[in-house]
Amino acid sequence: MVLVVDTSALLSVVFDEPGADVFKRLLEKESCLISAASYVELGTVLVRRMGASAKDDAADLAEAFRLRVLPLDRGQAEMAIVAMAAFGKGRARPPAVLNYGDLFSYALAEIAGPAAALQG
Repeated sequence: MVLVVDTSALLSVVFDEPGADVFKRLLEKESCLISAASYVELGTVLVRRMGASAKDDAADLAEAFRLRVLPLDRGQAEMAIVAMAAFGKGRARPPAVLNYGDLFSYALAEIAGPAAALQG
């Protein structure tokens, strides 16, 4: 199985949040993809929470879990806009409310067709 990984799933592993063990097992076992936009979000959150010394931590995670970072293309960008209209934060429409970074994971999962590992 190919798995699209969301920033929040990776952060749950880094910060040992509830459910992290499930995500870690999936990351170690499955072939994982992450959108370049989500990868930037991951690095941004790590630096914001841990300081400038964490600037290489996203690359370390990508290597440790063999994440394939896929470039953002027009199809993904358009799918992210569709996701915003349906599920975007600020729209307050259940069942899901996606933040800006989540939109790119959603778009990649929709286009690539694999399962998604999302947290929160």
